Amino acid sequence: MRACYKKKSVDYLLEEINLVKDKYPLKNVHFNDDIFIINKKWFFEFAEKFPELNLSYTCNIRANLLTEDIAEALVASHCRNVTWSIESGNDEMLKNILRKTMTKKQILKTSACLHKHKIPFRVSNLIGLPGETIDEIKETIEVNIKSQPSLSLANIFIPYPNVDLTKYSIKHGYFYQNSILPRNYFSRSPLNFTKNEHDIIYKTFCLFPALVKFPVLFYCNMCFKFMYFLPKIFLRLIYELFYAAGLSKWYAIKTPMLLKIRMAFRYILYY
Repeated sequence: MRACYKKKSVDYLLEEINLVKDKYPLKNVHFNDDIFIINKKWFFEFAEKFPELNLSYTCNIRANLLTEDIAEALVASHCRNVTWSIESGNDEMLKNILRKTMTKKQILKTSACLHKHKIPFRVSNLIGLPGETIDEIKETIEVNIKSQPSLSLANIFIPYPNVDLTKYSIKHGYFYQNSILPRNYFSRSPLNFTKNEHDIIYKTFCLFPALVKFPVLFYCNMCFKFMYFLPKIFLRLIYELFYAAGLSKWYAIKTPMLLKIRMAFRYILYY
């Protein structure tokens, strides 16, 4: 069965944005569409017309869809930044477990293209994948460091029902089918890891943006061990401050520092 999708016409989309702009203060538009650039004809028309609105925008892209001409069009059309997924830095994990048509080489090529055109980018990752080792998680951190994103985040894999990766986890004994799932993807892994592996996965989730932003914390063995020695509540605070500050800047939202700190503590207390 072929996948099918529908896109609004460029003119209709811009008309909708103008309606919002006329009613509310608007400076930046985010398009939360993983295949935003898949139709090059549509995207190039959008890139030509969007500047007429005198706004900036942010969008999602896919590494295997980005080309030089698309990168140039992103810049010309006032794209503020882009978001995409690396998910894993291990080629075997990408190919055989995640079934991604993407390699480490392609990830680094996409990163280089975005840097060349001075387009800031945020990347997302998955850790705690079925059968994933600690060394493979470190590979993911290292590929992120080499990619040099403006912001890098990792989520813990959750085996939601009827997902192929969930079926794989059950079949290979990484997850018991009737186990209770956590209510989010940033508190714990429900897979059958050892206690030590569970601790490392959670701490890596918390430290991921800091390790990528400041590579010395990853490559310096003493620093790395010290960071993982810190209490979980402290590591969670580090993560939330990175998250609140990073996303406020990312989506051009003016947020006072006191509010960022309050947001961080709210998430810690809630989860």
